Amino acid sequence: MSRIYHDQALQSPSTHNVAWPSAWTGAGEGDGMIVEIVVRGKSKAVVTDSRGEKSRHIIIHGEVQTAYQRRFEGGREVDVAALQTQKVRTGFLNSSYKDEKVRNDLLTAEEVRGRVRGFAARLPRAGSLGQVDFWGTEEMLKDLDIENGTRYRLKTRGDSPFIETLLKMDVEPVVKAANQAGDKAAGDSWTTKIMAQKAPSGPAALPQDNLEGVGDDEWD
Repeated sequence: MSRIYHDQALQSPSTHNVAWPSAWTGAGEGDGMIVEIVVRGKSKAVVTDSRGEKSRHIIIHGEVQTAYQRRFEGGREVDVAALQTQKVRTGFLNSSYKDEKVRNDLLTAEEVRGRVRGFAARLPRAGSLGQVDFWGTEEMLKDLDIENGTRYRLKTRGDSPFIETLLKMDVEPVVKAANQAGDKAAGDSWTTKIMAQKAPSGPAALPQDNLEGVGDDEWD
């Protein structure tokens, strides 16, 4: 039986050598982002910082699908919100209201590129124009089979291209993926929350169990 092979998987990713002018931290400032991408390629990089220390990275060339600003309250990550509005009175009539945007964590692909631009200007461009390069440590990504065309959700270390976590996504609605942001207790879907409610313990009481009447011995 004949088989058809694609030589793309057999080709070794190109390796970029980067000389970093200071101590390498692999993180940026800010809360970071949650970004859903389609993988369009990958390459490798070896960074040598000012102290002579080397770090190895895998660069994922991603096409941004959806992105959100990460949010923290009291040091704990909370759900992201695509758009939240509140009604604001505009007059004396009860019908005089308008919807005013109070929070929107949604980011455009251009905003994502803008947030990583400070690092991207000092790092080699590995992907094609319009794509965003996300850097993960080799230790983190070496066991993952990252294939072109697959969809991933990642979190960045601050507003930077450096990956904190990476998760392969099934074919699920984007809203479900967004609801998973944050800790385990945050962002559970409505279905999960409903199913988590415990059923009453023990058999339910029948109506006749609570009736008062004549005892069996009184019928004799």
